[in-house]
Amino acid sequence: MRSFIATAALTLMSLPAAAVTIDFGGLQGATNGSPLTSYIEDGFTVTTTSPRVGSVVVSKFQGNATPSLLVGSSSLNEGRTGAVTITSGGSLFSFTSFDLASFFWTPIGPPNPPLGTTTYTVTGFNGDDQAFTFGTTISGLGATGWSTILSPSDYANLALTSLVISLTTNFENNGANFDNIVLAEVAPVPVPAALPLFATGLAGLGLMARRRRRRKQAA
Repeated sequence: MRSFIATAALTLMSLPAAAVTIDFGGLQGATNGSPLTSYIEDGFTVTTTSPRVGSVVVSKFQGNATPSLLVGSSSLNEGRTGAVTITSGGSLFSFTSFDLASFFWTPIGPPNPPLGTTTYTVTGFNGDDQAFTFGTTISGLGATGWSTILSPSDYANLALTSLVISLTTNFENNGANFDNIVLAEVAPVPVPAALPLFATGLAGLGLMARRRRRRKQAA
């Protein structure tokens, strides 16, 4: 019963709010290929946290729709890892999805197959604690090959303080673009509004406990 009460209290203290999509529309005036350091949209801050300067850049020519962010190799002989961290000024939020496109280059001469892969990793944190992590590797899909990466259902409603999206291209890959990061703010319920609901729940639990005791005594 104590665990049930604790869960009820946490539920009453927060409720999911409307979804927010970070589509990087505010980068329309940025120069194509310029390194991203920090970007703010709808109260969320997207910060490049890759160790290598310029690993995440603005892409004005690819997007779903344009612009988007690009992680790409500086030459055709090496890959690159780029990562961004998303925060909401200390407020809680949940992760829903983001759009990803893995672009490939095609070597000269037969058999001329599309090459290149992108490995993505999505990690959510609540404070210093890791709430979840998931990811996989996808092949190059071409300029129109956008995929929506959904949060697994077990993670979709977890409250986060920060989210890290990391992309790694292999040496055969021109780059990977990501766009349309969908998040939902977790809205706290004002305490005066939550307390009557919580008290009603406690009263109901107490009534159930008294009925069980009476039944045992009658038996």
